[in-house]
Parts: sequence; structure tokens; C-alpha cells
Amino acid sequence: MKLSGVFLYPKKENNTVLRLSVILDSVDNIELLIERGVFMNKNVLSTSYITKVAILAAISTLLMFILEFPFPLLPSFLLFDFSEIPVLVGAFTLGPLSVIIIELIKNIFHLIFKNTTMGIGEAANFVVGVAFALPAAIIYAKNRTRKNALVALAVGGVVSVIVAIVSNYYAWIPLYGKLLGFSEDAIVGMSQKDNTSIIDMKTFMALGIAPFNAIKVIIVSSITFLIYKRLSPILRK
Repeated sequence: MKLSGVFLYPKKENNTVLRLSVILDSVDNIELLIERGVFMNKNVLSTSYITKVAILAAISTLLMFILEFPFPLLPSFLLFDFSEIPVLVGAFTLGPLSVIIIELIKNIFHLIFKNTTMGIGEAANFVVGVAFALPAAIIYAKNRTRKNALVALAVGGVVSVIVAIVSNYYAWIPLYGKLLGFSEDAIVGMSQKDNTSIIDMKTFMALGIAPFNAIKVIIVSSITFLIYKRLSPILRK
């Protein structure tokens, strides 16, 4: 079993090259779906906006698939990836709407190509991702300065960590048990292999989910802060 970011999925062998090839072939389809109004009334979206969102969604999807790894001293089934960076870049350059569209697209593709959780994992990733990037987008839109970008990332990061803890404790992990038969005791048992201080769900949240998501926020926010201004002139044309 693997817990990717904030969601659990059984690890299984896949033809990675074939899967990535299919995703790459689907980039044009992402743009087409947006253009046809699948995600939003097409009348309010320009062709330029659609293209930029499609590109960021494709990059985010690829990052979600090709690079994920655990952090030392944390439960090894908590896997980090960089897929939130394009979401945050979109949040700062294209606005709040792009956050929802990009998060939705990347999780739809994950659901199609790597789903083993009946959609629970994808729903969790969408909720926590939006909780991070949407507040950041709204705050930054009010004052587009580097200082305010830091404030936006900090607020969004805090919100996402809180949402990750609360939603995992009360929603996602109980759903895993009910729908997939993966018990809380099993999660705690796996966590104890990496941290013996984790003895129940509360300590799993405090010593697993919370620090994992906090570290993720710091890494993703730092990279976004360093690159978003360089990309803004291109994405805002």
C-alpha cells in the first residue's frame, strides 16, 4: 500500500512509458475539453487562457506521475511530488479559476490511469490542493508583489495543512476502511515501521500527515516563489 501525499493507494506494476505516452498524447485533448466548455463556460475563456491552463495542467499531471518519493523519518508510504508547482504558478499568473481547472484535470487523469482507490485518493488530492492554491491565488490577486506572494503562500500552506489533517481524520481514512477494507490499525502499523511514536490515528496525524504536508508546503512554496516571476511575463501575455 502507498499513501501518495494525502491519499492511499495500493502500489502495482504499470507500463510507465506507455502510460506517460498516453498522457502526452492527451495534452491536446485537455485543451479541447476546456474549449468545449467541459470545465467552464467557454464564452468566458480566451483561447490564450485555455492554452496556458492546458499546458500547466499537462505539466502538473506529468509531475504527479513521474517523480514521487518519501521523506526521511516520516512514514515511507507518504509520497511527495511536485505537481502543485504548476498549480501555484497558474494561481499567481492566471488567477483563482485556473487552480480549480488544473487540479481537476490532473486528478481526472490520475483517476483514469492510476486509480486504485475508487476515486477517494483523487478527491483528497483535489481538496487539499485547492485548499493550498486557491487562498494563495485570491490573496495574491489583491496585490501582485513578491512580499504579498510570500503572505499568500504562507496562508495557503497553513490552510492546506489544516484541511489535510481534518479531512484525513474525519473523511478520507474512514472511507478507505469502509470502501476498501484498509483499516486504521493497518495504517498505524505501517507507520510504526518508520516512527515508533505513532501509536494511533491522532499520533499519525500529528507525526505523519501534519509534518509531511508542512514540508511539502515549504518545498513547493519555495520553488514557486523562485520561478513564478520569471514565468509571469510569458503566461500573462
